[in-house]
Amino acid sequence: MVQGRSLDFQVSNARSRLGLTKVNIDNKKTDLNFEWHKTRLVLAEMIHFIRQLEAYSRLEVIECSWKVLTEFLHKKDGDLDALIEAHRSYLDRMTRKILLLSSKPGKEEVLQRQLVEIFTLILQFREAMVNTLYSEMVGFFLTIFDRIVFSITVSLSMLEGTKKRMLKGYGTMSLN
Repeated sequence: MVQGRSLDFQVSNARSRLGLTKVNIDNKKTDLNFEWHKTRLVLAEMIHFIRQLEAYSRLEVIECSWKVLTEFLHKKDGDLDALIEAHRSYLDRMTRKILLLSSKPGKEEVLQRQLVEIFTLILQFREAMVNTLYSEMVGFFLTIFDRIVFSITVSLSMLEGTKKRMLKGYGTMSLN
């Protein structure tokens, strides 16, 4: 679950970067608006999947296994060997269920392999999204910024020229 938590952080971080950028492009007509929308939807589904897996681990596995162990402790049956066996059973149950290991022969690691493949795809998508779409948007905003700087520079030049003409005009006026 540590890997899942780290994955949740990485995907959420990528989603928040998209959200911040989306605020800036909402009012502009770009070809990337639809792509950003689709990307945010996919990231939201990925985050939902990861959080559901965490909730399953926490609620269905850890808490249920803990309840079985505490019920054994409250019965006060058995000796130290029974307690050790109950604890071993608790750990085995949690490990098997959190790692999604099947008790059927030949199917022990099928779900675990599928989960690793899903996590790998999620990370690949995140990297592609950050390296491609985010970079394109940064380039887009730099282009807009360059245009704004150019416009301001031209405006300042025009104002400077107007100021010089006005000062020149005041110098040639005579006082009657």
